[in-house]
Amino acid sequence: MEQHVHLPPPDPGAAVKIQMFFGQGLIWNLEDAIEVRTKHRILGSFIGCLPKAPRQVQRFGLPLLLSSEELFVLLKEKVAVLLEYQDLSLKPNPDQAAEFMKYLEDSFQGQIKASHEDKIQNIKENLSTILDGKRKKALSSGKAIADIREESVFQDEISKLKPLPEDHMAVQTFIEEIWQGRSKIVPDWNFPTTSMERLRSQAFYLLWQEGFHLTDGDKFGGDFLVYNGSPQDHHARFIVVCLSKQPEDLSPNEVAAKYRLGTTVKKTVLLAFFSPNEPNQVLFQSVESSNSNLK
Repeated sequence: MEQHVHLPPPDPGAAVKIQMFFGQGLIWNLEDAIEVRTKHRILGSFIGCLPKAPRQVQRFGLPLLLSSEELFVLLKEKVAVLLEYQDLSLKPNPDQAAEFMKYLEDSFQGQIKASHEDKIQNIKENLSTILDGKRKKALSSGKAIADIREESVFQDEISKLKPLPEDHMAVQTFIEEIWQGRSKIVPDWNFPTTSMERLRSQAFYLLWQEGFHLTDGDKFGGDFLVYNGSPQDHHARFIVVCLSKQPEDLSPNEVAAKYRLGTTVKKTVLLAFFSPNEPNQVLFQSVESSNSNLK
């Protein structure tokens, strides 16, 4: 019979806020993403496009996608809180629509003022050049230059200024809830629920407690890759494979497959499994080259 592991309730005042979206944990705040990666060694995966380079797939930005095991660690350590925004799944009501339109209008009026001030400053900085040009033009046409005064030219240039057209308004693309504190709930996140989820989450947590950095191991045929330090500076030391049975129950072909996996990717295979005597205790065993036996 499966035993469900209940996580302690997250602290609503925790600094790291994780948005749950269709069962996926996302971090949208840059400071939070930096904190979990540097302070807590939870790396996640950046999956968003970069604002200045949206049409490329070499580099990615926010949001930071977290695996279930990474969420498990952050919640178990009580450094994060899971949030949901009900408004994202609902059609905006008239009050919310009016609030957003007011925000846009206030933003536009602010941009008009800023644009006008910038243009005035530009006139001030170039006023001597403008005066020289007008005086040269007056001399060439036989007019008196005495009538060309600095203040009158300055006011004349200001009068020519036109307000910022509405189609030139800059519209910010928000990556976070701009009205903080509205429609947030802490969801009832039930994880782990199966034996394999319990094994994966506990194995991940134990290795994390030892100071390792961990990433997804799917590309190498395992569950996790384990690094002595940042993956940017180190090669993976172990590749973790979680077993649903005891190592001694593996067939010769399965043992050979695990050995070949390690030699192919040039990493030590670390088998993770539950102790036969203590159902909730996770044990590790490495696969090494010695007559194709487990060590």
